[in-house]
Amino acid sequence: MTALSVAARAEYDGLLELGKWKSFEMADVCQADPNVFGEYCFGHVQQPLHEVWNDIWDEFPRSCIWAPPEHGKTYHGVFVRFLWELGNNIHLQLMHVSATAVVPEGTLRAAARHIVGNARLHEVFPNLRIAKFGREQANNLALWLERGSRHTDRDPSWVSLGMRNQIHGRRTDGVALDDIQDFDNTYTPAARAKTTGRVSNTIMGRASTEAWIRFYGYPFFKDDTANWFAEREDFHFRRFDVMESVDGTPGPPGLWPNKVVDKVTNKPYGWPWARIQSKEAEVDDIDWARQWRCRVPSAEMALFNWDLLRKALDQGRGLELGREALGGIAPVSGIDPATGDGSDETVLTTGYSAGGIRHTLDVRGGLWDDVRLYAEMADILRTYPTHAGFLLEDNAFAMLLVRTLLRPDVMASYGWTPELINRCRVRGFTTTKKKKHSSSIGVRSLQIDFKNGRTVLPSQPDGKPWPSIRKLCQGLVDYDPNLKSKHTSDYVMSYWLCCEMQRNLGQTATRQPRI
Repeated sequence: MTALSVAARAEYDGLLELGKWKSFEMADVCQADPNVFGEYCFGHVQQPLHEVWNDIWDEFPRSCIWAPPEHGKTYHGVFVRFLWELGNNIHLQLMHVSATAVVPEGTLRAAARHIVGNARLHEVFPNLRIAKFGREQANNLALWLERGSRHTDRDPSWVSLGMRNQIHGRRTDGVALDDIQDFDNTYTPAARAKTTGRVSNTIMGRASTEAWIRFYGYPFFKDDTANWFAEREDFHFRRFDVMESVDGTPGPPGLWPNKVVDKVTNKPYGWPWARIQSKEAEVDDIDWARQWRCRVPSAEMALFNWDLLRKALDQGRGLELGREALGGIAPVSGIDPATGDGSDETVLTTGYSAGGIRHTLDVRGGLWDDVRLYAEMADILRTYPTHAGFLLEDNAFAMLLVRTLLRPDVMASYGWTPELINRCRVRGFTTTKKKKHSSSIGVRSLQIDFKNGRTVLPSQPDGKPWPSIRKLCQGLVDYDPNLKSKHTSDYVMSYWLCCEMQRNLGQTATRQPRI
């Protein structure tokens, strides 16, 4: 903490200890330091992490902070800090930018409510009075403060916007770039270059000579905007790792070890070590490195590796492919049809979830034509009388298969009996790149089950994978979410669709699919 912060904190603590104070004394202390201002006006408990951030923002006009989600970057870096800075200088013109306008607009609305109705805020900064609140010329939500003799400038005191919003030719005295990166604007090298170019040419171009610029978020790729700021010599850079203390020491207690419960909403805040460990188990390794440890995953980092897959193979040691399902189990299947280019395989994966574990019953694939595919599907239906359905991508070719499967007269010509036709259930699934690479429902999400021992892959008695399981494992090892244009293995796609069918039909540890 700076000398000013230490002095302000000591005086504030002394006034609190006395149990009473004169309003002008408390106002002087809060005007001097944003930490005591935040505690006094908004009732939160300031954490050492947030005091360090305020020290950085006090000392360095241009700064880049990498910090994990849910650690108060928006609250402390914008909501509290903007009000404190505007209270000390009502002539400032500040800009809050995020990936979209949702968070900035919500933050500004909350700030406006406090300016109108927070008695302690009025006590500390009686000059904070709203002259206008609404949309400015470019349709961005903004707030104008009264700036002497009820004068209102053309440009707002505080404007909130997303990265894609228009920015008219205004100057700004401060820019908070708050989690400006997301899936869409970092998806490709071109998108990342465009994001950095917009920040450099459009947003920073509005900053006055004396303006401060603050970036806070976390990295996505080595060539993204977060790294562009971190590598600039004119920006002070600091990385905060959820598994390190504020001083950089690895291990407990972490960045925010004290659990705090909001007195109004009863919502808990803070990151005790047990919560950090629980979160690590829920997140795939790449997102854990990127978002929570604020480290750029190396290009060589495999989301799935053989050590991880061997755990699943060991749990399935001695299990045959095509084995019968346990009584009461309703298996499902995912199909990745061949594209017809001569080298692409059609793959059919069958499995189920029960007791919190994903079980694979069968994986088969090859250079099949439609006749062979329908024969393999019929064999699956005969093998598993309680089969709950097939999931296919709903691209043009797959939907042709779906429409064919839904025509009893056509399927009869392929040798299907009325009983098989009646039992066959088929669903189409729209597969976008965003879905496929999603960390919550995409291929990446499967890693969490492998990591937590919730996946069983059939293997031979010596633990070696069966041939089709080996192809699945190799496809998982080769899968790289950083190379989204790279073809994902047909075996991986089929396995993922099988898992997605389980999720869509509601298979859980205690409930079987809705048949």
